[in-house]
Amino acid sequence: MFEPHGQYTLAHDNDIFVLVGNGAWNLEATQAAISHINGLVDTLNNRRHAFIFDTQRVEGITPDSFVAWSDAISYWLQHGFAAFVRVTDPESANYKLFIQPFDVRLQEIVEFSYAQDVAQGIGILHQLGFSGFVDNAVIAGR
Repeated sequence: MFEPHGQYTLAHDNDIFVLVGNGAWNLEATQAAISHINGLVDTLNNRRHAFIFDTQRVEGITPDSFVAWSDAISYWLQHGFAAFVRVTDPESANYKLFIQPFDVRLQEIVEFSYAQDVAQGIGILHQLGFSGFVDNAVIAGR
C-alpha cells in the first residue's frame, strides 16, 4: 500500500457534488475520494444528482486509478447520477491524455457540459433543474 498521491476537496449541497482535484493521482487517493463521494451518494437514496469535477490542476492518474474511477461512474449511475460538468481546458495536453477518456463515455450516458469555472458549472446544473449551492460565490471563490 502506498501513501495517497493526489489531493481533493469535496463539497455537496442538495443534488450537486463539487470535487476539485490537484496533483498526480494514485489508486490510494482515488479510493479515498470515491469512498467519500459514495458515502454521500448513498444518503441520497437514488435521488437524481449531478457532479462538477474541476480537474484543471490534475497532473495525471495511474491506470489502476482510471479503472477505479470508471467503476465509480457505474456505481453512481445505478444510484441517480444524471449530469456532469467538467471544469478544465479541453485543449490541454493533460486533459487529452488523462481525463478525456472519461468524458467520451460520460457524454454518451449523462447530460454533459464543460465550464470555465465552478460557478459557471453550478449555473449549468441549475438550468438543468438540479438544486444546491444557491450562493455559488462560496464555491466560485475557492
